[in-house]
Amino acid sequence: MKVKFTKLQGCGNDFVLIDEDINPHLTEEQRKRLSSSLRDRHFSIGADSVLFVKSERDGFSYRTMEDGFDLDMCGTGVRCAARYYHGKLGRTGLNIITINKQVLEVSVENGLYKVNLGRLQPVQKYIAGFKGTESIVKADKLLATGTAEPPGHLGIDLSRGYFLNPSEAHLVFFVDDTEGIDLKKAGEYFAFNKKIFPESTNVSVGTLVDSESIKIRTYERAAFHETLACGTGSVASACAARLEFGLTPAKIRVISKGGEQFVLLEKESLYLIGPAETVFSGEIEIPE
Repeated sequence: MKVKFTKLQGCGNDFVLIDEDINPHLTEEQRKRLSSSLRDRHFSIGADSVLFVKSERDGFSYRTMEDGFDLDMCGTGVRCAARYYHGKLGRTGLNIITINKQVLEVSVENGLYKVNLGRLQPVQKYIAGFKGTESIVKADKLLATGTAEPPGHLGIDLSRGYFLNPSEAHLVFFVDDTEGIDLKKAGEYFAFNKKIFPESTNVSVGTLVDSESIKIRTYERAAFHETLACGTGSVASACAARLEFGLTPAKIRVISKGGEQFVLLEKESLYLIGPAETVFSGEIEIPE
């Protein structure tokens, strides 16, 4: 079976996009297999995630999958899906519909893609036994158990950590030097703590650059590795930085290894702003 695809990236966070309107009908099992095989950077196209998109009455639906696992939301993936349809249809305003039926308005402005994520959501969904309705929880409150206390060599201070839900599970810690953290070890420690995070969690470490900017690194759940950028991680980190450092600008610049994104707070809505580019398109033969 031949499958047409488009490779896209936003700040180095890259995706293989499968348009189900122009491809043979895919079964759920085939989607799961493709979300693993196509990501392989040695034997296939290579990507952090695979996007499956199709046209709907009210917009364009998309699923972000990694090794058969659906992410609730992916900010960079939304931008890349919008980039695909912007290039295909020439529209500067698009509705992208997540797997949870959340409709995200995306606009194209000066070559950047602006995604309206609405407000932060309650964190209860991602935390075992948590009964509160908060959208931000301090990490020392959440992880204050002997089994959750991180090893000292990780360089993580729970009192400088926050758990947030910008439509995805994110644990954010502020540190003195992001490069001094072994993010693989720290990410695995928290992401695999299923007693607290039964669906795992993304883990970011960040530091203050100036009164309008932060720098972050993100270890993503499902992918279980560090990515060059993370859209929802940028949103979570910017929101946490407002509390940690008392930042007041409406727009915060978030610097990742792959480039810059911006998080804008406007009329109680959070906007993720950043680039999305097409890398190449092609067709690949997939075993039946």
